[in-house]
Amino acid sequence: MLGLTVAVSGAAVEAGAIVRPLSTKVTGRIVIVQFYGGGQIDKAGRGIAIVDAGGESVPFRIVSHDAAGRTSLAVDLRAAGAGPFRLRYGTDPDPQANVDASLPASLVLRTFGGARAPMRNPSAMLRHLDRAKPLGTALIPNVYLAHNPFGADHHFVTDVQGLIRVSDAGTYRLFSFHDDAALVLIDGKVVIQQLAASGSRDSAAIERTSTAVSLSAGEHALRYVHLQREGATAAVLGIVRDGRAVPLPRSWYVHHAPVRLGPARRDDGPAIGFDVEQMDRLAHGGWIYTRFRLRAIAPAPAGAQYRWRFGDGVTRAGKAEVVHVAAGAGEDQPVAMRLELVDSAGVAQGNATAVVRPSMFADIESSDRVAVRDEYAHAISEARYDDGKREALAAYYQLAALPERPVLTAPVAEAYLGRFGRKGGLFVASMKMGLAAHLARDDPGRAAELYGEVARFATGTARDETAQRARWMADRAAAEQLDLMIFRLGRAEQVPRKVRAMVAGRSPRGIALLKSKLGDVHRFAGDAEKALAAYRAAQRAASRRADRRRSAVLESAHRETALSLLTQRRYPALRAALLRWEADFPEAKLGGDLSLLTGRYFQAIGDPARAEAEYRTILKLSPNHPNAPEFLFRHAECLDELGRADEAATLRRRLKSTFPNHPMVTW
Repeated sequence: MLGLTVAVSGAAVEAGAIVRPLSTKVTGRIVIVQFYGGGQIDKAGRGIAIVDAGGESVPFRIVSHDAAGRTSLAVDLRAAGAGPFRLRYGTDPDPQANVDASLPASLVLRTFGGARAPMRNPSAMLRHLDRAKPLGTALIPNVYLAHNPFGADHHFVTDVQGLIRVSDAGTYRLFSFHDDAALVLIDGKVVIQQLAASGSRDSAAIERTSTAVSLSAGEHALRYVHLQREGATAAVLGIVRDGRAVPLPRSWYVHHAPVRLGPARRDDGPAIGFDVEQMDRLAHGGWIYTRFRLRAIAPAPAGAQYRWRFGDGVTRAGKAEVVHVAAGAGEDQPVAMRLELVDSAGVAQGNATAVVRPSMFADIESSDRVAVRDEYAHAISEARYDDGKREALAAYYQLAALPERPVLTAPVAEAYLGRFGRKGGLFVASMKMGLAAHLARDDPGRAAELYGEVARFATGTARDETAQRARWMADRAAAEQLDLMIFRLGRAEQVPRKVRAMVAGRSPRGIALLKSKLGDVHRFAGDAEKALAAYRAAQRAASRRADRRRSAVLESAHRETALSLLTQRRYPALRAALLRWEADFPEAKLGGDLSLLTGRYFQAIGDPARAEAEYRTILKLSPNHPNAPEFLFRHAECLDELGRADEAATLRRRLKSTFPNHPMVTW
């Protein structure tokens, strides 16, 4: 409870209430205020008031009120005193509440669920709508609808109320195009009542069934009610002009402007609450994702911070403003949100809650929109998923994986694998691969364990596409585990025994890839002769020596593919392509572009230590390598990143003296 003191004095009333200024300097008109009370308003809305700068009450109408969700008000500033104006709300009745039920609000749509029966008694339906709680409320430009913006497109009622402004008095032929049934009231009088679908789209037929309505110049109250049960849906208010049936022009409708609310205050404690802005929606893999921007209505007090919790188990901590992505398998998926104020020990000191129903007015973006998709993925990566629900975590992972940045999927993968990672086939295996790639630089031991789990995931001889994908993923994971043993974990001497244990049951390509790692062992040790022998042995396992022309074309294709993926910054795909290249042509590890592009891959993902090892070992074994100038240049780059500036300078002097005319000397 907020402890609101019931007293006529404005100061006493405000002592225990949340107070927010209306961010408008406009007077002399009706405005719309929409906000989430955070569960801190009584169910009837009696704790709401609007006051002016002098503390005098301002008339308002409650257009819709959901104590657990959003409240919409029409506020009459036409005869109000001086601003700034303030919204005040709490759980106890406010004696300054000046509610005017006759105040118009335009143009407001409300949608209600549960329309199972036909519209048999229009008067009873209107009375029901006047006291029922809507699924959602929105401001709209005109009556031109073809769906339910707050839920499924069946069994719902649309109720649009507002004003129309007639410039010239006269008789106008109005019509409703709808499915299933519709009512139109002007100034409280029913002018159109059609209890079945309107049917024809032909202007002549529509004109014959239209209604002649005499209207004086000026404003008139409008109400349009549409009932939809099953099948196609439509709700259009129109006018017949010169024999043509057209939607009623937007210029006829009066639109009351929405106003924002400023930062909140509360005199007897912290003002806890938040604003919600739906940014957009996106579809991928059978899921609909909605992106929200959430802002706390006041800064956290000194020594405290905010923690956000969402109904699917996702949490965010520390920030007063966050972007949250909500995943829903269908369209009618309300999102539960909770903002907690926590002290330095993490103990909640208060909270605000809301149930937000996404609006479906906006177009749903496709995940092919790269920029939008990447923004969603970044928002997903900033949350915590320790308590997330399994299906939601899978949905978040699938979307966050699209930009091919393991850092973006790591928070979801950690949570999912920790709780649900024992089963899941290729999906879980790919998740382990991504998490291992993310951990390889800073936690190579754990990354090696994850790769080892995937390496045992699938072997055998099955030839269907899924089985082959699984086998290749297992081969890649085994190669990555060996790579970490050689270059990160100081266990290169264990690799030969490990390879012998791993090759059983693998394809020729997989065997060649693992045997190629034996060449890496000798390359790392600086033994060029043994390295070359090991790479040649791996090449024999790959069976790529017979047709030299075909092999040259294939290796060129590998090179072009890798360069393209590097340019596109598709790093996981690049790594897979490099390993496939290595599996097909192990000898390329010493004599071609494979090692150079491998080093560039590790540089690109922010692992200069592993890239430095690649460049250093190649230069040691092949100082006259055709790509030696670039190896020297990029090796120096890595040393700079590792804080070894003197060694980097030595390499640059070597580059300049050995290859004075090479373009990289001046880079």
